Amino acid sequence: MSDCAVRPLRATFVAFGFFWGTWAVVALDVQRFLDFSDAQLGVLLAATVFGGVVANGAGGVIAERHGTRTVLSVALVVWGALLLLLAATTNRGVFCAVFLLTVSGGGLVDVTMNVAATAALGSSPRRLLRMHALYNGGALVGAGASGLLLAHDVSYRAIWAGISALAVALALRCRTADMPAGERGEHHTVRQGLGALRAEGLGMVAIVFAIGALVEGGVGTWGVLFLRAHLGLAVAAGAGAYVVGQALATTARSTLGWTAEHVGERRGAQLGLALGGIGLLIEATSTSSWLAAAGLGAAAVGAAVYWPLLLAYASRGGERPGLVVGGLSAAGYVGFLAGPPVVGWVAQATDLRWGLALLGAASLVGACLRLREPVLLGPLDL
Repeated sequence: MSDCAVRPLRATFVAFGFFWGTWAVVALDVQRFLDFSDAQLGVLLAATVFGGVVANGAGGVIAERHGTRTVLSVALVVWGALLLLLAATTNRGVFCAVFLLTVSGGGLVDVTMNVAATAALGSSPRRLLRMHALYNGGALVGAGASGLLLAHDVSYRAIWAGISALAVALALRCRTADMPAGERGEHHTVRQGLGALRAEGLGMVAIVFAIGALVEGGVGTWGVLFLRAHLGLAVAAGAGAYVVGQALATTARSTLGWTAEHVGERRGAQLGLALGGIGLLIEATSTSSWLAAAGLGAAAVGAAVYWPLLLAYASRGGERPGLVVGGLSAAGYVGFLAGPPVVGWVAQATDLRWGLALLGAASLVGACLRLREPVLLGPLDL
């Protein structure tokens, strides 16, 4: 696959990471705009689970059927339009509804870009890790920019409007590019797509994938919010802690490819989850804001490696990995979008420290679960 073919894909990873980087910083500002408690914010985020799971479960099948070029370009336009609408909405009820749709649209972008990346680079964990490092790089820049702009009284709405314009521009670029797995493929139903995980013996991989996403989603929403609201860090310092964490995650994904190829994708992913769990437990139990920030950084590094390594482990370098990637991504979105509300509910009932500690414990469980080799089946076996 030529460099030109994956260039728009790289830009999409950066843009998508930029959005979630802004969310990690502005979650507290959105919570204040909505006048929501931790539990109410958790309910809103829980409602996004359904749309995200449907978008990912169906997205892999759709990308396999119509090709990543068409699906990614359409998904970017839809996501960009919803982001612009979200940025312009000042009614709290409408904001919640549009937010749910925006996360679902982003889920379709996410799964399609993962299908394309895995199709191009799934046989090389080192290169796939580097591709996913672009997401963390985007999150780093997004969090840093958001922290600086919020500190200078620039609304997060203006930031989201800018991401909207970028998404539409990327859609035009992807539409004319020679994307990996970009042409039409085989016709599968959503039921067959989800059944691919069971048929290939990937049920436990999907569980570990969901646990990793649970941790990643919880860190993204509550990690900086905890530093800002409970340990008193200013917005710039809280964003700075997340930026450092994403810088470490970007470095991890950019440099740990050799290690991953030698210890194996499965073991590398689970070692990352172990580090993430330890980091979260440090943040949850610390009374020092800077030690807690260090724990958040370790959690960001640990959560950085599981996604690309488990995708590579499950797909085993297949040229049309849409079904497997879609199924795993659906499981991932259950965790990614369930993590924030679970922490919110625990925080409402007890304290946010216990919510973060729960994430840390879940990450350590994911690190210890035993995974068996996937069974590679042909198209007729589904």
